[in-house]
Amino acid sequence: MLAEAIDNGLLTVSAAAQMQERLTQLEAREAEAESSSEEEQTCRSRHPDHPMCQTLPEAYSHHSAQQALNAMKSRLGEKSLGPHHPEATERGPCPRIGLHYNVRANGRRAGSIT
Repeated sequence: MLAEAIDNGLLTVSAAAQMQERLTQLEAREAEAESSSEEEQTCRSRHPDHPMCQTLPEAYSHHSAQQALNAMKSRLGEKSLGPHHPEATERGPCPRIGLHYNVRANGRRAGSIT
């Protein structure tokens, strides 16, 4: 998945390496927590009301609003893009869990991030 994001210009090699390192660290922590816990805990069991990343629609390919904003800046060639007026999502795969941002450039709406 990271290689595909790099190939599509959505993620730099450096960012992918950092994400892979974080994933490795998280997996190690989860393994440690599971081995020390009598009851098996998973992300799904700890957060049953949250959708799992792999179940999100394909359009939700970024792991943070900042990553999505950076991709928009790169794709549109507009460095002045910035998030504006974050609100709780009301629909989509993460209602009332995620945030929706309007994205503006030079005072005009340029898109949105959820």
